[in-house]
Amino acid sequence: MKTFCIVPSAHACTELVVETNQLRNYMEKNDYTEIEQKENADVVLISTCSFNQQYEDEAHKNIVEARNVKRKDVQIIVSGCYPKIAPLVFKNFPDVIDIPPLDMEKIEKVIPPKIRFRESVTNSINEHEYVKDKIFSTGFKIKGFVQKLQQHLPFFTMPNWLDSLPMTDWYFIQGGNGCLGKCTFCAIKHARGKIQSTGIDQIIPQVERAVRRGYKTISFAGTDMGCWGSDIGQSLPDLLEEVIKVPGDFAVDMHYVEPDMLLKHIGRLDPIFQTGKIRSFGTPVQSGSNRVLKLMGRDYKIEEFIHVINHIVEKTRVKSMNSIVMVGFPTETVEDFLETYTLINKAKISYWCLLKYEGRYNVPSEKLDRKVPETVKDNRLHRIERKVKLRNYLGLPDFLTEKLVRKKFGPVR
Repeated sequence: MKTFCIVPSAHACTELVVETNQLRNYMEKNDYTEIEQKENADVVLISTCSFNQQYEDEAHKNIVEARNVKRKDVQIIVSGCYPKIAPLVFKNFPDVIDIPPLDMEKIEKVIPPKIRFRESVTNSINEHEYVKDKIFSTGFKIKGFVQKLQQHLPFFTMPNWLDSLPMTDWYFIQGGNGCLGKCTFCAIKHARGKIQSTGIDQIIPQVERAVRRGYKTISFAGTDMGCWGSDIGQSLPDLLEEVIKVPGDFAVDMHYVEPDMLLKHIGRLDPIFQTGKIRSFGTPVQSGSNRVLKLMGRDYKIEEFIHVINHIVEKTRVKSMNSIVMVGFPTETVEDFLETYTLINKAKISYWCLLKYEGRYNVPSEKLDRKVPETVKDNRLHRIERKVKLRNYLGLPDFLTEKLVRKKFGPVR
């Protein structure tokens, strides 16, 4: 019996999890059996992320550990963004095989196919991929508990901040890879490149199949679904207009739609949002300061972002939205941070992913002077995390939230 083991990443983004599960399905269809012990496996598949230094270090550690315990005939395969985002470090592992996001079919050169990789699309995720992510693992438990509670108490509603948490009963469709962004802080483009859209003729049959099988949530995975179609002469509204024509009881979740694309297409997206078929999606704002947004290479004003978010939440049938903010970007002042901090009160976002700036290999932002000290970045991150927890998740009023935050962290710095 030939065996394989999957070592998950501590940061399991939706794209990575969908890709990992397609690799899992490919292995199983080609007569490999999954086991948990990597020291006993014939193939060790390491799922990696380099979203920040923590996850890059974790990917490096997982590769080192696998090489230390492997037998001579064991193959180590690394998927995800790490090899392309940290190429200088990855060169230290000449015996490790890279299966990059833009060349997933390379797996066929390593594991000869009886069933081709392109025939191994699973449209599913595996909870195993989230075991190392404390936020996701906790979210799974809470969301699962609420779902069970709703079976007995139908009037009990799911908290909005849990809407976008992916679940194993969702149907996932890879909408595309890559983006059109020119973000000065981002290294993901090194691994995923420019937008490569999955055609409508490939997506709609998957939506119809999901509905026939009884799925209630369909999730579009992509680096930026907002620029979907830009490479094939179409746009996100073109896709969603066809999706909502599919009859059936289902709703759509998307990760992500960049703010500039949301603003560009809101005229056509608005009537689509009014149908109730789009339940939730993410739109990463990154900063509340227009000065910092410009340095980040983000092509919108914060006032535009707030206006469109609040319009969607208040005036359409989209149930909730999530976003990302980053603190400690080079040159960020106290005033810049406070604009991000107060953004939490202004934009009707249900779930905030909160990050601190970490320089990545070969990104323009690292050339900026006036780096923010690590102690200051940590203080700002913990301060805004505390605010979101008290205000958005526990529902405390703003005056009490601010009082508790100031008591714990003192003056802003």
